[in-house]
Amino acid sequence: MLKWNMLEHGVFGVDANSNDSGDSQRSPGLMKRQNEYQQINNYEKERRLLYSMATSHTWLAKFIHWSFIPLYLYGIFKQLDDLSQLEETKLLLFEVFFATLFLLIVVLRYTYMRRFETFLGAREPVHPVHHLFAKTVHMSMYFCLVLLPLSGLAIAGLFRWGVEEEGLLMEGTLGLHAFAADLSYALIAVHVVAAVYSRLKNEGVWTSMVPVFAEQQKSAHPTVTRFAEVEERVYDQVSRFFSPKKD
Repeated sequence: MLKWNMLEHGVFGVDANSNDSGDSQRSPGLMKRQNEYQQINNYEKERRLLYSMATSHTWLAKFIHWSFIPLYLYGIFKQLDDLSQLEETKLLLFEVFFATLFLLIVVLRYTYMRRFETFLGAREPVHPVHHLFAKTVHMSMYFCLVLLPLSGLAIAGLFRWGVEEEGLLMEGTLGLHAFAADLSYALIAVHVVAAVYSRLKNEGVWTSMVPVFAEQQKSAHPTVTRFAEVEERVYDQVSRFFSPKKD
């Protein structure tokens, strides 16, 4: 984001949007570079506007989202029963390869998906507290999904270097790996429940990513609507609680 801030505020100590009479005193090369930067900046602003106006994720975003699920499930169900299994060189190399691939895909997924709004497709404005909560869950999931392969690679490395399983370093790394796995289960469960709840409210977010059970334009069930009203009041209370107190 730093480079775009530089574009907005100008480069070489000059505002890129400035139209003062000093333009005539600048060298043609400098003005050409500034025009190029301005064109890039305008493109970036238009791109962000298009993403914010979109009502559905791109096919690539959907592919990245759904294809990651079997990879995650495979990583969970293939876990080793005993650390001594890593004595087999082929298995050790495979574990290292899989963890590296998993980590790379998570980083690429985050790099691509971060350009989209958290509530892409929402038909109504999202409460800031709700947005913050959802953003926190998403970032926490990415944290766990990065920590899982990193701790797995650390375990493989420690084992390869002959660190004892009962040692403090190995036990700590194993504990960190288990913590990341357990937390990822909880956060993904929260994510799924929130997605289903959003579908019941007919917010439009579900349809932006999920290809089945598309939301309708009609209002949600009265019970769901009443529950959503209570939810909004809770968000208001949280917002007021953390807002600066006026003297």
